[in-house]
Amino acid sequence: MTALKFLAALASAEDGFYPLGINGVWHGGIHFGDGTGGTLDQNSGVRCIADGEVVAYRIDTKYPQLTYPDGRKALYSSGFTLVRHHLVLPPVPGSAPASSPASSPTSANPSASPAPAASKAPDPADTLTFFTLYMHVLDWAGYQADTASNAPVKKSLPAYYKGKTISVVGSKAQDAQAPAVTPANAPQPAATDAATPPVLGIHLHDAPNGHNLGILPQGSRLTIGQIHGHWGKIASIESGTPVPLQLGGTLGPQAAQGWVYLKWLDRTGEPDPLDTIVILDPPHRVQAGDVIAYLSEYQRAGDVTTLPPQPMRPLLHLETFTGDDLPSYLARSRARAEQLPKPDQTLADEATVQASADSPTGSLWAKLQQTQAAPELTTFRA
Repeated sequence: MTALKFLAALASAEDGFYPLGINGVWHGGIHFGDGTGGTLDQNSGVRCIADGEVVAYRIDTKYPQLTYPDGRKALYSSGFTLVRHHLVLPPVPGSAPASSPASSPTSANPSASPAPAASKAPDPADTLTFFTLYMHVLDWAGYQADTASNAPVKKSLPAYYKGKTISVVGSKAQDAQAPAVTPANAPQPAATDAATPPVLGIHLHDAPNGHNLGILPQGSRLTIGQIHGHWGKIASIESGTPVPLQLGGTLGPQAAQGWVYLKWLDRTGEPDPLDTIVILDPPHRVQAGDVIAYLSEYQRAGDVTTLPPQPMRPLLHLETFTGDDLPSYLARSRARAEQLPKPDQTLADEATVQASADSPTGSLWAKLQQTQAAPELTTFRA
């Protein structure tokens, strides 16, 4: 991105700048949203700024709603993703290189290459731990709406979200609740009375292909535990309530833990749990450039009306912070710089260089060769 694009994005900022917001109060991050005037691709996801590991996150089932005293309502996101990074100083010349904590293999990434045998753990004083916080991320309802839309590229849940498989009693389930049995001598309902419609759903059985216990209505959501062939035993009912086989009848015992025919269910996945902070143990490794979230919603008082609120202001807040060890790390960094070899050659500003053919790969260092000298300045005299 050119400097001109950066300036254009700054010129269109609506909420102020780092480190002060438009209200003059401390604001520790920067915003990404529609206010960038189209200079940034906002729809393809928020990408991690450096290698690291996701240590915590939160995702809303749907955006919380704030009601102002005058009746106006605003939506906002309380979801976030927190990533931890490690910045390691180069080793003292002549010592064995240290392996970066950020690149060490973890159980979340067992395929990572082990550190060379000669390497050692870096001195804690040589490592700066810092965090990037991505606030106001997309809610679960937003992922579902995007999946159902005609968008050419669908938003998918980042891999670090813990998830569970949800079974849904959908349109394939056509078992109907039978009408109530009325004795012949019982009073008949008046002709004007509307008949109670049957409940459509899926039969609940006491065993695979066993006796019917009741019906779980369409739209119900459940998780499956034990599986036997095409039959599954209900582990939990997330939403929906079993009903008797007949109107006014009795629900069979243990219907809520009954067996269902799996082919009549739709399957989907969703993050678990929702609406709470999740601490990842172990953390989930991510690399610079990985999509870790999507822009969400953050509406201001001046943006909303008394009408039912709808998503209309996508925004993400990004900030970087570290602990109190930053000053000591900077001092140690300056001291380490004095220990490193002095450069054999100093290139002038604006000189053009390229990596030489024998430049090492996979290293923090590169061997360069100059391809064009810096332009000479011509002095004119009056």
